[in-house]
Parts: sequence; structure tokens; C-alpha cells
Amino acid sequence: MDCPPNPRPDVDAPPRYHGKPDPNGVGERVQVRVYMIDRFGMSRIGRMVLKKPVDAIWHVRVVMYEREYNFSDKVAYMELGGTDIATETMHGFAPSHIYEVGHTTKTRDEVDAFVFGLLGKEYSMENYCSFTHNCHNFAGSLVEFATGRTPQQGGFPQWCLDHGGDALSALPDIDAKQYKTVSNKIAKVMLVSFGKFNRDRVKKLTGKEWIVMGDDEVAALENK
Repeated sequence: MDCPPNPRPDVDAPPRYHGKPDPNGVGERVQVRVYMIDRFGMSRIGRMVLKKPVDAIWHVRVVMYEREYNFSDKVAYMELGGTDIATETMHGFAPSHIYEVGHTTKTRDEVDAFVFGLLGKEYSMENYCSFTHNCHNFAGSLVEFATGRTPQQGGFPQWCLDHGGDALSALPDIDAKQYKTVSNKIAKVMLVSFGKFNRDRVKKLTGKEWIVMGDDEVAALENK
């Protein structure tokens, strides 16, 4: 899979598409959408602290069954169904990259049970890590479950998985550990506050809610 553009992308540029849908693909089409969410200058701070180039801060979501699945402050999805890529997203603005990663023969119920069952337990604010256990890892697991493809097989973009782990590579171990601890504390607070702000903003733009399934709903799906 292609790596992100260098230098820093224009936040208002149209999406760059990677790959094409397989006309002979069986099942539901699966996309990975990569959003450039650094609209507040965080990458400049990252460059100074991490002592290496940081061209952008990325957030990743997975689309199938006309739903966009996401892990930010919580695991959730939003119904899409619109044609305006600039607003019909959980961010309310267009992704920078859209990857065609194959098709899934899993049913929508099977996807929802996996997302809100296994992944919903694995991904939460309690065990969130900005560098190694974040939206990229969540999306990578969902893509592999849905398509059966690893990054090496043309599934989830490998650079998205490497992005967080590589961020600390220029720092000595003791500095990396301290920075990781402080960054995660700050990130958790920001994710919760920004998550609520973003949900409210997107609802005003689209009239749509982020949907979260509870344990009873997941159990009902698993027992179908």
C-alpha cells in the first residue's frame, strides 16, 4: 500500500484513492479511510518533542455496509448512505486517503458482533495507547476479520500500523517511556472532550448519531 504524501497534505484537498474495487469481488466492499486530523498544529509540537519529521496526525476508520466504524473515545459507527464525502463522515470533513482493501462475506450482524463484542472490550480509554493501541490497530483488526487479508496481502495499509510505533524511534528508551506516559494521559483527556465535541458537530452537519451497541444487543446478534 502507498505511504502518505510527504510533505504535509492540504487539509482541504480532495481524497486520494488507492486501488480500485474488484468488479469480481464477492460480498460487501470494504474501505479504509484515513483522515488528517491535525488542524490545530499538533504535528509541529510532535516534531519538536520527538526529534523527527511529523508531517501529519492521522485517524483511521473502516467503511462497509454503508457504515463507518471507528474507535476514538469509544467504539462506534455512523450510518452513511450519502454521496457527499466531505460531510458524510464521522468527522464531518473528507478523508485524505481512501484505500480499497477488498470485500467481506461476513454479514453485517457478524461485523457488528465482532466490533462491539471482541473489539469493544479490547479497545477502550482504559487501555488506549497513542502509539501502539489506537484507532489504527482497531481498524487493522477489523479489516483482517472482514476480508481475511493481512497488510502483506493487500489489506490494511502497513504504514498506518507502523506510524505510531515509529514515532518514538528517535528517542532514547528512558525519554520514549516518559513521553509515552505523558502523551497517553493527555491524549485520553483530549479524546474524550474532542469525541463529544465531534459527535455534536457532526450531528449538526448531518443530523446523524454515532451508534454504540451494548452487551445485550451484542449477545442477541451472537445468538442469531
